[in-house]
Amino acid sequence: DGAEQAKTNKLFSKLAAIMSASKRGEGNDAFIRVNAIRLLYFINGTDAAGEQVNKKEKELLRMVDGLKKGPLRVAGVVQSSLFDEIDRSTTGDIPLIVMGYIFLSIFLLFACGGYRGHSMSDTRYSRSKLAMLELLCVGMATGCSFGTLGWMGFGFSSMAGLAPFLLVGVGVDDMFVLLRSLDRVDEQAQ
Repeated sequence: DGAEQAKTNKLFSKLAAIMSASKRGEGNDAFIRVNAIRLLYFINGTDAAGEQVNKKEKELLRMVDGLKKGPLRVAGVVQSSLFDEIDRSTTGDIPLIVMGYIFLSIFLLFACGGYRGHSMSDTRYSRSKLAMLELLCVGMATGCSFGTLGWMGFGFSSMAGLAPFLLVGVGVDDMFVLLRSLDRVDEQAQ
């Protein structure tokens, strides 16, 4: 254990000598403080070796996680880390998007269902079907746009996850404007 510690101290003292923010101790092999060290390793490989490279990257991340002991803080980042983090953060949003659509559908059914004292079952004045068609149109537009962009090769970013909410908000607002205009036409016709 002592030999391993001396070996580690030698390695870090050599790295610390390179860093301008390092502070050396009394001995040549000791260091007191290093703000940060960034080590970069590049793997020269082809697309055919992609699976092997991914395996090595995962192995490296496991090894780096094992180094997180004591005062040493190590962060391992590999090529797939960004995509893994985006996948981790966006998969939890899918149930929220579905719940948002369900709650919005319920709200629209009640907000557009009755008209001036008429019941929701009165098809002449009920606009609940229009509200559901509006949500269907926004959902289809969102699905078609994501599908088309995916087919064209554009990547999915975390900011694109906000697009369905923005489209639903704008679409619902437009629907309320159209309904109010329809109400005015009905008032003028009477």
